Amino acid sequence: MHIYRFFNRARDPAAAARPAAAGPGGGPPQPPAPVGAFITAETFDSFSVVTAFISTTYGVITLVAPAATSNKAAVLAVICLLVGAAIYVLNITDPQNPATPRQRIIGAFFAFANSIQLFAATYGVAVIASK
Repeated sequence: MHIYRFFNRARDPAAAARPAAAGPGGGPPQPPAPVGAFITAETFDSFSVVTAFISTTYGVITLVAPAATSNKAAVLAVICLLVGAAIYVLNITDPQNPATPRQRIIGAFFAFANSIQLFAATYGVAVIASK
């Protein structure tokens, strides 16, 4: 399985099932523009698996480096931003259909917003688990 197909989906699933329209000048059909699942508005609040992954990563870090427990929020924020950045980068891997600058900016905004939400969810899990 290609990593691109694993992390991306078609923008309009119904349109993906239909034959693509001819390209400019009657050339070959153009593929539908892919949109990564992490950088869409629909996925703004559905990250239970990633939250569990970040919580587990934080738990491992605190076992390996106990000093990380003194600054829980900063460690979690760094992990969340790294995970968000990694998912964003993995979502823009189609060399045949590059994103426009506008799409990259909008995607980066949603990736950052999702990273902040991941931080809030993970911090809440970490606080509840420590009680």
